[in-house]
Amino acid sequence: MSIEHITDIAAAVTLIFGTSAAALGALGMLRMPDPYMRAQAAAKPAALGLAAIFTAVAIHLADSASIAKCLGTVAFAFLSIPLGAHMITLATHDAGVPIGPPGATDELHERDAREDTSTEDLGSKSRCSD
Repeated sequence: MSIEHITDIAAAVTLIFGTSAAALGALGMLRMPDPYMRAQAAAKPAALGLAAIFTAVAIHLADSASIAKCLGTVAFAFLSIPLGAHMITLATHDAGVPIGPPGATDELHERDAREDTSTEDLGSKSRCSD
């Protein structure tokens, strides 16, 4: 077996793993009961799947420019995907969407109830401290 065959097999296995992770994330979005869990089910496997897919691309292309671009893309995705999911769930919570399973604890609501974060002019909640 030559090194080209080994790298092709490694790229194929990594690509299959990445697409499987993304597919499991899509399945998790369908199975989760509320938007909060759906956001987590979408974000984590998407980041893992994207990292595996770009690793497969870097293995297959095997030149330094492509590897650097793939690493940059994965680094940006690891920073932005969880942050985006977090901001979406905060906006969902601010919109008043209830937490899914019965008996679940809404710690963010309890924290907001303890703090007086309302603004004078609009009477709305603000997450920023003045």
